[in-house]
Amino acid sequence: WHPMFLAWKERTAEVFQQFLPESALRATFLNIQFALPPPSASSYAETESRVAFVKACEIADTCLKRALAQAQHSGSDTIPGR
Repeated sequence: WHPMFLAWKERTAEVFQQFLPESALRATFLNIQFALPPPSASSYAETESRVAFVKACEIADTCLKRALAQAQHSGSDTIPGR
């Protein structure tokens, strides 16, 4: 995996731990399995791993949006970027 992707995933997990440690959304995010692309990038566009990766990204997107809404609803003033 690309180092920036790994850093994003790790930092996001840390933010979940800090602000929503008991949230089911945290567990959902931590359990997302991002599929690895095949060795040949040219064949990646039509593979099952691409479909799985896109699905994982959709799950992550939904999870993060819900987590932000949950944190905002709880009244946290210390959410990064706010």
